[in-house]
Amino acid sequence: MLELISSGLLSLWLETAGIEASASRSPLPPPDAWGVAVPQTDLEVNRTIDAYLKALEGAGMQRQDQGLWLQADITGLGSHQGMEVRRAASITKLATTLAVLDALSVDWAIETTVLVRGEVEDGTLYGQLIVSGDRDPFFVYEEALELGNALQEAGIDRVVGEIVVEGDVMLEGEDDPETVATILRRTWSPENWTPEIESAYLRMAKGTPRPKIPVRRDRRRGKSNRLGDPEPVIVHRSLSAIGLLKHMNVYSDNILAQELADRVGTPEAIAARVAQLARVPVIEIQLADGSGLDRNNQISPRAACAILAAIQRHLWPHGLTVGDVLPIFGLDGGTMDDRSMPIDTTAKTGTLWDTSALAGVFPTRDRGLVWFAIFNEGEDYTLNFREQQDTLLRALEQYWGKTDSRLDAIAPRLNNETEARLGAPGRNRIVRSW
Repeated sequence: MLELISSGLLSLWLETAGIEASASRSPLPPPDAWGVAVPQTDLEVNRTIDAYLKALEGAGMQRQDQGLWLQADITGLGSHQGMEVRRAASITKLATTLAVLDALSVDWAIETTVLVRGEVEDGTLYGQLIVSGDRDPFFVYEEALELGNALQEAGIDRVVGEIVVEGDVMLEGEDDPETVATILRRTWSPENWTPEIESAYLRMAKGTPRPKIPVRRDRRRGKSNRLGDPEPVIVHRSLSAIGLLKHMNVYSDNILAQELADRVGTPEAIAARVAQLARVPVIEIQLADGSGLDRNNQISPRAACAILAAIQRHLWPHGLTVGDVLPIFGLDGGTMDDRSMPIDTTAKTGTLWDTSALAGVFPTRDRGLVWFAIFNEGEDYTLNFREQQDTLLRALEQYWGKTDSRLDAIAPRLNNETEARLGAPGRNRIVRSW
């Protein structure tokens, strides 16, 4: 029997969803009202859930180790231990997503500044090329390659002196200043590219130039006491918060998730805030980290659905949807590869060695958007969990009917060319050129 999430919640949802205020800013249709789970008995859904659980039992799994929640607008469609917390694995990243959206603006980004200290003559910088940052968690080869192109556009084709890394710069997960400087020198020298750099370049837009800025290390030229004050040349903006979250969730990037979570609070603080935003008891969201690697992360299936709905509510006034921060089956790769769920299912996966989880939303003809969370545990993780999850969703889609096209309510609206594509030139602003 499904239960009410909390009394008076539907009116609160309608008040805070910002439907009227957002109508003038976005052509999106109103989101499904989500809050109060009004119990509904549907024998066919119950039979489908039971068949799913029996299939797991037939594969050696225990029924009591599984959790499930299904809901459409204010109607609870099905549950199996839906309010009991389970190992969350990377479903934890949904909590991180909501916490980041709540604490930071959707267009929040980290700036990395390139400065010169010295003289530029005929394309050659004599002195220091300084890279100063604030720990962009997704400063990777593609971003460094396009930064090199921007430097050449600004008129710097060669450095006689040295590259100096200041502040907190992390490149490809490395944060030692000398290591970062070495990676930059290699990235800007095509003849020294590693296979990883070459692969990153091939992922960039066709026709992207290969940056070539040879650096001849000359510490005499690089002595700062002879060079005067540094002068900004380029301000590089990271992917926006939306772009970072999309990458984090599509590829279930644990390092990126933890970096973002660390910026917005402790696990305990994030859990408390997310529970408040999702309007579920805090006991249903217990976090130990921001990525889901810690086995002490525990979330109930109901809370996972509530977090998803809260993400949708937060994005709505900005003309965005859950599809802008989560992978979409049939459109995105990453964790959606090798799956067979209904087309346009927008969901986050979660995997530990003995745990598999899936939480998201899929469109149907009869029920509109169906929000779901499936948590599986066993003595050993097998692909059977994933296969059975996808089979369950396909069976439910067949019962409620397929839609002819993706529903606008979860369709992505992000401009991938500038906001989510690594190495996009539009995020480098040249402030000085020669």
